[in-house]
Amino acid sequence: MDYLTRINGMGGDDYRVHQDLKELFEGRFLFQRNRYEVLVLSEQAPRYTRDFLVHFRNVSGIIDMICEGDELAFSLRVNPVVTKFMDGKNRRLPIEDYRLKEWIGQKLKDAGLEARFVFKTEGGRRSTRKEKTITLSSVMVRGVAKIADIDVFLKALDSGIGHAKGLGYGFLNIFGEDEP
Repeated sequence: MDYLTRINGMGGDDYRVHQDLKELFEGRFLFQRNRYEVLVLSEQAPRYTRDFLVHFRNVSGIIDMICEGDELAFSLRVNPVVTKFMDGKNRRLPIEDYRLKEWIGQKLKDAGLEARFVFKTEGGRRSTRKEKTITLSSVMVRGVAKIADIDVFLKALDSGIGHAKGLGYGFLNIFGEDEP
């Protein structure tokens, strides 16, 4: 993923934002919605700017400079669930509150990071598609992480972390909210 884009003024629920982003970006992308903006990490620059104020830049040079042992500030929105086979189906079950810190720590470790972090449970985020409403648990994580395994980290940066990436979860944002 080579481009970081900041979009102001994009409204709607997470599903609506994802649909709007699919119009703007070819190929894969990850995104994170903040209060007033959407940050997108994508393979390509946006096709056009639509009605939104859009700023983008190529961040491949920044990514190429990251080395094992570097420390980076980060933010990450996760959908804290575990998949279990029940009643003949795979079901996603929420992580209990008392296990959240351990679960987040393991996800970051699995992403090649040694992290110090804080997290805030945001509650449920609702999205509607074809008259079907889904609610996903949301936890915002912020901290500082040391790159323990650069190859695993770069894969997590490119692919995201955890479930619900299509609805704005899993983007490991090392670029800060004020970028680009």
